[in-house]
Amino acid sequence: MKRTFFVLALVFGLAACTTPQMLVDQQLTEQSTPMQVSGRQGLLINQKISFGHYESEKVKRGWTRSYELDVFLAKLQDARDKYSFTLFDNNRGAYTVDAVNHIRGADLPIGRFLGGNTSPALQELASFTVQTKDLFAASLYSNSRQETWHLMLMNRDDTRKNGRYAGLLTNEQQQNIEVLPVRKLQGAETWGTDIIGYEFRQEGKPLAAVEVINNGRVWIDPSLDANMQLVLASASASLLLQQELELPANE
Repeated sequence: MKRTFFVLALVFGLAACTTPQMLVDQQLTEQSTPMQVSGRQGLLINQKISFGHYESEKVKRGWTRSYELDVFLAKLQDARDKYSFTLFDNNRGAYTVDAVNHIRGADLPIGRFLGGNTSPALQELASFTVQTKDLFAASLYSNSRQETWHLMLMNRDDTRKNGRYAGLLTNEQQQNIEVLPVRKLQGAETWGTDIIGYEFRQEGKPLAAVEVINNGRVWIDPSLDANMQLVLASASASLLLQQELELPANE
């Protein structure tokens, strides 16, 4: 993320004295208060991330575990750029997130990862996954292990070139939450094609948003039930912790 931070800070820092902020859907800002993120930058040793009433345990890099029924994790257990963390809310509800960055599209078992999903977002994303060399994916497990969500995100280059959707968050009951890229800053025109955050939408309604520039901020609709808020917080945290979705030039 360092290159993106530098470019945005340089360009917009010269244009204004205030820190640039992502443009968030008015419907969401009227209902929620932005939560400032702590622990995102700096040393990765003993890293923890927190915002609002959500806080993680220490982020574990390079997890090695896999679960008997999770073909996705079993297949990618030896992948590079992995991290895992557990995020708690103030009622000690928790989701454990296992994430893998820089996945080659051909290595991601889309059918088993996202099930029989037929959403427009998945149809668009799936059309790009085979040829891409760079995907991000994560599985989110409730502390009871009775509920699992999956997140798939296209790399920034593919999202810039190919489509409207950045990714999809879905569960085994095929509840679909679209992940859309955000490119606009408050009070400014779109800055090129750089993605500065993501918005989570379900049936056109904004549920949450995460800003991935600067230290990061998160918005979550407080009218959602506590479990759904925690799911969205966990997905947001996984995006805040990921490295920039671009492979080195020599790959």
